[in-house]
This record gives sequence, structure tokens and C-alpha cells, in this order.
Amino acid sequence: MTADVTYVYPVVRTAAGSDEVARTIVRRETVMSWDDPVKVITEQGTFSLNSHKSDTTNGGCDNLTGYFAPEFSAERAVKGSGGGPEVDLYDRSTSLDARIRETGEAECGTATRS
Repeated sequence: MTADVTYVYPVVRTAAGSDEVARTIVRRETVMSWDDPVKVITEQGTFSLNSHKSDTTNGGCDNLTGYFAPEFSAERAVKGSGGGPEVDLYDRSTSLDARIRETGEAECGTATRS
């Protein structure tokens, strides 16, 4: 079974008087399988995680903390774009594997829409 889900995390700036909303968009693909207890040592009805992939826009480039660090428009204007390819995580015409192969995992891309 494959689950391919896009999550949108809206974040509001905490500064007084600010109503800007930044969105972190995460596309996650999880592949699971229900193993046959006759063939594999497992309990009836349990499943195995085969793979998990994710792709994120506006979550913080080179962010190794495990937390999202979205940038608001003022920070993006100072730093510029991610420098990598433009990415539309809402686009379902391409599988996550193919999208990652096309754009590369090492570069920090720029969201085409949020």
C-alpha cells in the first residue's frame, strides 16, 4: 500500500501587527506491505514499512534540527531564492521518486506556489 500525501503547515509571524502567513509544504510518500505469516515470521494483520520519502518547500534550507523553519517574505527578499530548481509539490503528475531524480535532493528549491 502506498500513501502519497501533501501536508500544508501555515505559520503566522509572532510580531505584533503582522498578519503574514508562511506555508511549509511537505509531500510524503510511505510504502507499507502486509506480510503473509506463512512466508514471513510476523503476527497476523501487522505490516512492514518498506520506504518513506519526503520533499519539503519553505521548511528551511540545510535545516538539520528536525523542525521546520519557514521563511517569511522579508527573509526571502534578503536571502534570495533557494538557488535550486522551481518545485510545485501540489503537482501530482510526477511521482515523488521521479521528481527527486529530476531536481536532485542536494539543492534547495523554490516553491512555485504556496
